[in-house]
Formats: sequence, structure tokens, C-alpha cells
Amino acid sequence: MSLAAVVDISRQGLVGLASRSRSGDEANAFTSDNGRNGVKNLAGVFDIRQRHTGKPYPPHHTMLGPNDLKPGTFFVYQGQPYEVLETHHLKMQQRRPVVQTRMRNLLSGKQYERNFAQSDLFEEADIQRQQVKFLYAHRDEFWFSEANDSSKRFQLSQDLLGDSTRFLKPNTEAEAIVFDGRIINVELPIKLDFRVVEAPPAIRGNTAQGGVKSVKLETGTMVNVPLFVNEGDIVRVNTQTGEYTERVDKK
Repeated sequence: MSLAAVVDISRQGLVGLASRSRSGDEANAFTSDNGRNGVKNLAGVFDIRQRHTGKPYPPHHTMLGPNDLKPGTFFVYQGQPYEVLETHHLKMQQRRPVVQTRMRNLLSGKQYERNFAQSDLFEEADIQRQQVKFLYAHRDEFWFSEANDSSKRFQLSQDLLGDSTRFLKPNTEAEAIVFDGRIINVELPIKLDFRVVEAPPAIRGNTAQGGVKSVKLETGTMVNVPLFVNEGDIVRVNTQTGEYTERVDKK
């Protein structure tokens, strides 16, 4: 809706409210000049709303259409923040195209699939980021602190963190996701280095064939690596896919 249309609605629908809350001269000024002072008048609408409800008008947020939902985008759906993981454009015969979206609820960590029409609109989630570091895990609780102040701590559940718990080791630095004034999740760097603590020996003759084997990292998680990787080596892993990328150092 255009600004002019909003101002026109405000003139027609809020004149009585303006008259009750202001003097007559102010009410006339509020609806005068045919919207030439539209921005000022619109601010008056917001001011009236705050006086009568005790709640300020919500700040401006960018609105997103289905085509804006790219992987990594944060948006609000049914009042909760989500992160887009994957999207596909579907064109069905005799039906309007939809955007099939796989998304993750940032509050619960659960993933969902939804189909959105081209006419759907979403509010962009106001996400802030903060540097933190991982301290330790106790049962299903994972404790973090601010990067520069270990006394300011918070904990997140394993259900919320999901697979990223496989790659958490003490003093790992990460980014906390802040929504509505509170930390709701943590994102690890895309690539991290880990020491191999258990690795089966390579079978002679197989190393030249490009085979793989499963090894245990210092966090306890298992990953597939080339046969030449041995216990004690340092390997780099993609924390988003869980895949080995390279050997950084060998024993």
C-alpha cells in the first residue's frame, strides 16, 4: 500500500480519534492540505496509537516475497523466526507456481517444508549477531559465554543446536544469533580443524585407489576421510555438511 493511500485512510478513519485526543485546531491540521504533509500526518497516526494503546507503532521492517527466500535468509512466519535452508520453484499444470521452501525454526531447531504462493509476504527477521565461544557440555546442555567475558554465560539445548553439537570443542569461537533481544541459536564457522583420535590402519595397496575410511575426531564424532589420514593428524571439516575437506597437518 502506498504512503498516500495510508495517509488517506488515516484522514478518513482516525479523524474522530484525533479530535478526541487533540484540540480542534490540531485535529484540523491533522487532516488538512489533502495529504501534502503526509509524512508528518502519518507520524501523528503513530503518536495517537501510542497514546491510546500504550504500544508504539512497530518499526519499519523489510517485507519479503517468496522469490526473496534464498538460503540463509531469516524471516518471520506465524510469529516465529525461521532460516531458509533450501528453495525450489515448482510449476504445476493449471496451477499457479509456488516456491517449495525447506526452513528451520530458530527457536526449536526443527525443520519444515512449506509451499508459498507468489502473493505471500513475510517480514524479514531482525537478526543481530554476537561473538561467543563454547565452554563445555553437560548432558544435553551446551554452555557458551561472550567472547571477551567468560563470566557472562548462557546455555542452549542439543535439540536447538542440532548437528552442530558434533563439532563443538572447548574455546571454539562462534556467532550467536540474537532475536527479540535474546540469544536463540549459535552458528559455527563453516570450516574447523580437528585432531583424529582413532583411525583404522590403511590396507596396503588401497591408498592409491582413492578409498575412504571412518575416523573419530576429538569431539567424538565420526567422519569419512581418505585412507592416508592417520591417528594424530589434524583434518579440516565442513561443519555444515559434516564432510572432510583436507588434511591440515599429519602426525
